[in-house]
Amino acid sequence: MPVLAEHKIPVIMLYGEEDDVVPYPENGIFLEKLYRKKQLPLQEIRKPGCGHHPHGLTDPAPIVNFILKHIAGE
Repeated sequence: MPVLAEHKIPVIMLYGEEDDVVPYPENGIFLEKLYRKKQLPLQEIRKPGCGHHPHGLTDPAPIVNFILKHIAGE
């Protein structure tokens, strides 16, 4: 996490709300707090009722738009 933050790497997190392998409150929350504190680009997408493998979205537009925005350097 420190390396990501140091280099200001934009992060998008897609996570399952019911993940019992890598629960967000015990893992992802730390990256979220660090990025929010440093005001770095972070987008979280929570999938309700989904477990450890929340792969993909029905509409991938939020992921595509995040990538395109940060490739352009906005």
